Amino acid sequence: MNVPYVAVLRRSRRASSSTHSARASFRAWMIRFILRRLAYADPTVVTERDIDEYWAPTQLPGFVRAARAALSEFDWSAATDEDASRLAVPTLVVLGRRDRLVPNTSAAVSRLNGSRIEWVPGGHCAHEEHPDLVYDMIAEFVRLALSITTS
Repeated sequence: MNVPYVAVLRRSRRASSSTHSARASFRAWMIRFILRRLAYADPTVVTERDIDEYWAPTQLPGFVRAARAALSEFDWSAATDEDASRLAVPTLVVLGRRDRLVPNTSAAVSRLNGSRIEWVPGGHCAHEEHPDLVYDMIAEFVRLALSITTS
């Protein structure tokens, strides 16, 4: 992904050391830590460009506040078995075998009717660590779902 403002913000990141900016936004070292220690299974695949692309939007006015507000709107409690059984669409859930952010999810996913779990040798960002593999899984799932609905 090529984000045009990344280079501009990268320069401002190096030049800026204001206290306001430190409190109001994420610092690049925080993004680096999250990606390399929590989100990716293999920290060596996280590039400086990856870090910049996750970091850059956090520097836009209001981004962090808006992200927090959006997250607070979710009901983070687990769905009941009854709610899960009412899901009436085919569901593909791709999980990283070494996900440190959301572990032990396969039991919850298995409660969904028509769900299919695919495991990827990665972490929470397995789709970024192994994009071709995940793309193939999704394409096959969609092909199968379309063949069932058109038959």
